[in-house]
Amino acid sequence: YNPHTNEIIVCHNKPRHKHLTAIDADTLTPTRGIDLPVPIYAIEYNEARNAYAVGISGTWDYRLLDADFRLIDDKIFRGTTLTARYTKQGMCADNELIYFILWDGKHKDAEDFQNEIAVYDWEGNFRGIIEFDVGVKEPENLSIVNGEIVAVCGATKPVLYRLIPKTKD
Repeated sequence: YNPHTNEIIVCHNKPRHKHLTAIDADTLTPTRGIDLPVPIYAIEYNEARNAYAVGISGTWDYRLLDADFRLIDDKIFRGTTLTARYTKQGMCADNELIYFILWDGKHKDAEDFQNEIAVYDWEGNFRGIIEFDVGVKEPENLSIVNGEIVAVCGATKPVLYRLIPKTKD
């Protein structure tokens, strides 16, 4: 959600991973299409920075866009290899950190199954991994609400979880 434009920005991912749809937050009707300079699978707006962080499709990397959806610079922030086994889902951010929620679906029957959140800062530094336990429910997206991490998990019967993180050593 971008309060400056009163729009909900919808990321389509594949096959339209370079296209967004803006929706009026009051009427919930589409207002415009937005073409991007890079393919993305997730997007998050930060009001304090008046900028978007985007997860780059086909990678673990992310970039920053200005309020007009242009690349801020040529920096590509590289994702950690520690999360290579996971499926990328959604993302959120606060003023300091960017969070990517990850699904361990390929290992849901394995002893070492563990969903995680990869945490980075706005300067591109990997800050750590947060493990969370919601059973084998697939995490879809997350938000920061009143300073707490809230995740929507389960594709067919979604459940909202307040996550209490434990940092992975």
